Amino acid sequence: MSNASGVIARRELSADELATKSRLDEKGNEALDRDDYKMALECFHKITILDGSDPNGWNMLGVCFSNLEFAREAWRSYMLALAADPESLDALWYAAEFLTTMEDFELARLMLSRYMEIEVDEERLAEAREELDEINRQLGDRRTGTATITVSDEELDEMEIELEDDEPEIPDGYAVDDDEAEFPIEYSDEEDDFVDPVVDEYIEDENTGLSDEEEEAFVASVTLQLTGIAMSCRNCGSALPADAPYCFSCKSICFYED
Repeated sequence: MSNASGVIARRELSADELATKSRLDEKGNEALDRDDYKMALECFHKITILDGSDPNGWNMLGVCFSNLEFAREAWRSYMLALAADPESLDALWYAAEFLTTMEDFELARLMLSRYMEIEVDEERLAEAREELDEINRQLGDRRTGTATITVSDEELDEMEIELEDDEPEIPDGYAVDDDEAEFPIEYSDEEDDFVDPVVDEYIEDENTGLSDEEEEAFVASVTLQLTGIAMSCRNCGSALPADAPYCFSCKSICFYED
C-alpha cells in the first residue's frame, strides 16, 4: 500500500485521536459484516472527519453509500479516497467495481488499468485481468449493439442442421456466382424522407447538449458527475463549497438534491 500523497493535507493524530479512530474502524467493520450500512456509515463518516487524509475511511464510506443506493455520494467518496492517495490500490479497485456496477465501463477500465500498473500481487493481478476482460467485452457489445450468448455443441449442431434444411431457393432470372448472389434493389427518392422512429428516439435520448469537443472529453456517466454547484447544509443551513462531503459547521453528511 502506498503512502498518502494526494491533495488532502495530512496531519499527525494524537494518541487519543488514534484510539478513537481505531474504535470507530472496528465498530464500522463489524457493522458491515452484519450488513448494517447505516451504522457503518456513521462510523466511517466520523473517521473521515477525524482523518480526511486516510483513503480507507473514504473507501468504506463509499461502500456504505453504494449499498444504501446513494450513487453520487458513493462516487464522491471514492474520488475523495483517490484525492487522499492517487495510488491507493483499494481506492482504485473499489472505484472500478462501483463504476462497473453503474455500467460506466469506460471509466471503470481506466481505473482498473491504473490499478494493474501498480499492483504487484500476482493473485490480485489475475483477478484484475479477469475483471478487465469482462469490462472490455461489455464495451465491445455496447459499441456493436450486440449481445454475447453461449451456445452448447449440441445446440450448434441443431442450428447447422436447420440451416442446411432451410437453404433458400434462388428465384428464376437471378445469377449466382459461387457463394455470392446478386439481387436488384428498387430505389425511390421518397425513401430519403424515411426516419425510423426507434432510431430517431435513440438519437434524441443521446443528445447531451455538449459541443463535439466536450463530448469527446466526457468520460463519466452523467448520473455520476459531481454537482459543481455550491450547496447549503440541510441540517443547519450553512453555505458549503461544491461537493462538500460534510458540513464544516455541524459535521452532518451532505447529500445531493434529488
